[in-house]
Amino acid sequence: MAQITHHPAPGNEPAPPPVLGMIPSPEDWKDADRDQRRAMIIGLAMHLLREEGPDALTMRRVARELGVGAMTLYTYIDGQPGLQRAMVAKGFEIIHETCSAACHAHREQSPATRDLPDSDIGRCPEHWFGGARAYVQFAVEHPNLYRLMFDTPVEADDDRFDAIMHGGFQCLHGVVRERLQAHGLTGDRLETETRQLAGRYWIALHGLATLAIAGRMQILHGTLDDILLHLLEAVAPTKG
Repeated sequence: MAQITHHPAPGNEPAPPPVLGMIPSPEDWKDADRDQRRAMIIGLAMHLLREEGPDALTMRRVARELGVGAMTLYTYIDGQPGLQRAMVAKGFEIIHETCSAACHAHREQSPATRDLPDSDIGRCPEHWFGGARAYVQFAVEHPNLYRLMFDTPVEADDDRFDAIMHGGFQCLHGVVRERLQAHGLTGDRLETETRQLAGRYWIALHGLATLAIAGRMQILHGTLDDILLHLLEAVAPTKG
């Protein structure tokens, strides 16, 4: 049976999950500037999504919790679609920060990677585990936000939103690139294969995360680390 938990290196505690949203007080709202009020709206909406689910995610409910009229929110947010897009953007920002920090921490803590020079780090699959684990754990701990991040419709030509998504996966893109560089790829071939393999790896991670949210990881065998290692070798096999 696949497990989604992992054991931190001795003497190191896992990083706490990110705080997604809060309930501001009327005084907070009154004293805040425009940008702060917009952040409060988004934070409160994320809190409601986490605690009560998507049915609570309405402009009217958010306004009521803030103690203002619903139309007031339109001064800061472009309606319900705008609120959801802002939450998605925040979600990708958090997942990028979480996975990047976990990837770096695992590299520093693991005996397999701690003393490796940068030129050799791509050859070691241990480098991948921290960020990959954090990705799945994020989905498990914040299932409603994770679903919103990938279920929210966007326009095909929305370059801003596309940039947000790419930014959220820079850690994954970076470690794929390091692995390919370690095996001698350069130039256009390096960039092309990095995009292709990072995409395939994310598709598989997304599938794992979806199974974990649904409580269906029991259909897989082995620990999460085993699955991630096998996945890495399937997507970007060791050469030479």
